[in-house]
Amino acid sequence: AAGTSIYYARADHSHPNLYSTIKPIKDTGTGVVGTTTYYARADHAHAANYNTLPLSVPAVNQGVGSNGIATYYARSDHIHPQQLTYTDSIMATAFIRTHGLSTQVLLGDGHVKVLDTFVLWGDSTTGLWENDNVLYYNGKQVLLAD
Repeated sequence: AAGTSIYYARADHSHPNLYSTIKPIKDTGTGVVGTTTYYARADHAHAANYNTLPLSVPAVNQGVGSNGIATYYARSDHIHPQQLTYTDSIMATAFIRTHGLSTQVLLGDGHVKVLDTFVLWGDSTTGLWENDNVLYYNGKQVLLAD
């Protein structure tokens, strides 16, 4: 029983080596969770069961791949394609321009309009106005170039 004592351990006291001499088997996907009376051996290991080849990088958003079996936890061509649903209309998808001037407005069709007249917000006499933080020019929504 566990406890305290004023005596040292006896000369014949020992901690038995409670480990199995059987090496762990390869991960096969079958086995039983349970209890054991043995400790893990010094050479016990959990193998890194995944593909370590640098050329086997998972494809991203390709939408391709194959079903099947593998000896690795995740196949090297394992993917999760993006399946996005847009619930609103998309005005522009690729109208990003760099090195724009502060006097330029990026129009919805991708062209840049240079502004030479600045007006107060809400002044629609020149065709430029703002509504709910959206900039309009002659009735068309525009984006500011940075």
